[in-house]
Amino acid sequence: RDNDEKKRMISRFIPGCGQVLFHWTSQENLDSIKKNGIRPGKEMKYVYMTDDAKYIVRGGYFLFRVDKDKRDAEFVLLKIDALGLAKEFKIFCVDAPHDYAVREVPPQYITVYR
Repeated sequence: RDNDEKKRMISRFIPGCGQVLFHWTSQENLDSIKKNGIRPGKEMKYVYMTDDAKYIVRGGYFLFRVDKDKRDAEFVLLKIDALGLAKEFKIFCVDAPHDYAVREVPPQYITVYR
């Protein structure tokens, strides 16, 4: 499974000055994320982000999550300082439009988007 996920990483992403990426999460994860950052989910090796927050909404992610969890969930949009993150971790372009991946996102690069 790890090897399949690695195959999705097509190139290194070098963000521009002031560039941000976004990550949606459920409200219940927010306290942990503020303290520990974003870590990969179960059976995953990477954290996935996007440069277009509406892309995830259009792609059906929320319906997938609600169906998978069999309950409604309140989602929060997180803004990630891509340039700061790239100084510490390799960010990859993924083989899907608007998708990026990284091993983890420390809390200092994350703010709640308002």
